[in-house]
Amino acid sequence: MAENRARKVARTLLGAALVVACERTEQSAYSASPSGSNTAGAAASAGPGSVLPRPQLDLTPPSPEPRTLGLSVAPHAVGERAESRDYVMTLVRVATCEVEPHFRPAAGRIKLGVDVLIEARSEREVPANPFLATLRDDQDRDYPVDLAGCTPTLRADRLTRDGQARGFITFEVPADATGLVMTYTPFVVGVGPEALSFALGR
Repeated sequence: MAENRARKVARTLLGAALVVACERTEQSAYSASPSGSNTAGAAASAGPGSVLPRPQLDLTPPSPEPRTLGLSVAPHAVGERAESRDYVMTLVRVATCEVEPHFRPAAGRIKLGVDVLIEARSEREVPANPFLATLRDDQDRDYPVDLAGCTPTLRADRLTRDGQARGFITFEVPADATGLVMTYTPFVVGVGPEALSFALGR
C-alpha cells in the first residue's frame, strides 16, 4: 500500500508542475506581445466614459529644397568679379546701344547693353549664351534679351577650364526703369543651375 501511495503522490506532483509550467508560458507570451499588453492595459484603465489618448503626429515641416547654386544672394556691382562653383563672371560696363534705324526701340524706351566676361574654372562645361540672362526692375517687371542691340553680342559657346567668352547682352527697357538687376543662370551638367546676379546701377 505504501508503494501505491507513493505513486499517487508522484503523479499529483507531476501534474501540478505541468500546470505551473503552462501558466508561466502563457504569461510570458502575453507580456511579450506589445498589442496585447498595451491594449489590455488601456482597456483596463479606461472607464465607460473615458477617451483614449490620440497618437502624437509629427507636424514638423520638411526642410526646404536646396536653392539654385550661387555663392552670394546680394547682386554684384558693375566691375565686380563674381564667382560661382564652375565659372567667374564680370559685368564690365553698361551702355546705351546705338542701333540702325529699323532696330530702334519705341518712343520712351532704350536698348541697354550689358558687357560681360565669362570665365570657366573647372572641367565641367559652362554654357555662354545671352538667352540665359534675365533682367528685372524694382517693379518686378521682366525684360527679354534683344539680339538687335550693342555689338559684339555675347556668342553662344560651351566653356571649360580657362575658356572665356565676352560680349554684350542687350535688353529693351523703359527709359525711366530703375533698380535693374540682371541674373545669369547657366545649367551645368552634373551640378545644376548656377546663378549670378548683377545690379546695373540705374
